[in-house]
Amino acid sequence: QQLMGVMLNETAGTVNEKQREILLRTRTNVDRLKNLIDKLLDVAQIENKGLKLNYSLVNVCELLRDSEEYFKKRAQEKEISLVYRLPQQDVNIFVDPERIVEVMNNLIENALKFTEEQGKISIDLGVLENKVRIAVSDTGVGISPNDLPKIFGRFVQVGQDEKLSQKGLGLGLAIVQEIVAKHGGEIWAESHPGIGSKFFFTLPRYHTADILKQDVKQQINYLLHKNNVVHLVNFLVLNYKEFRRHNRSDSL
Repeated sequence: QQLMGVMLNETAGTVNEKQREILLRTRTNVDRLKNLIDKLLDVAQIENKGLKLNYSLVNVCELLRDSEEYFKKRAQEKEISLVYRLPQQDVNIFVDPERIVEVMNNLIENALKFTEEQGKISIDLGVLENKVRIAVSDTGVGISPNDLPKIFGRFVQVGQDEKLSQKGLGLGLAIVQEIVAKHGGEIWAESHPGIGSKFFFTLPRYHTADILKQDVKQQINYLLHKNNVVHLVNFLVLNYKEFRRHNRSDSL
């Protein structure tokens, strides 16, 4: 890829139009092949229970905005309106940012793929009590009721218009579902042929007050009512079973 970039930039010499066309086609095919290989590797990891998450506390609004300019440019090229509707305040959650970006990229790419010119796509972030909900909506070709239950299956591709279908393995949504489930969230879709589709997924929010057991809360409140000074240190360990297993192996 880097060498093709050097040639396209004419760093290594002048490139005529025919050569440029061949180089661009080659780069497109290389990108497509790399994407397929990455997805196959993801599936192999999932099957071997090797899909590990590297959690960080991130502002999910910033995470979505990072790719906003790129996808708006992509949408503009297809004469599609792309709108991000995000809260003004920070929405901090524990996630693997790279994996959530993978989820978002896949859903937005699908929306762009199946939405025709003059169509509309929106990305909405809603903050609920114990979770956040992200929705990617489009006015594309839609999915038939018969195909809707199958869309998260592996090696499944559905679509109403063969002209809009592109070569692939049908692994994107299957991987997306695994990533969301691994985070403890849910994903689902609503669609009507000829009207469009909406993909929703949720991610949990963790609150100290929600983690404490009721008797611990009562004891803390009792001490506070007695004007006692209370210091509470609470550790939230994500993937606790894996953490515990790792520490056991280290102690042996």
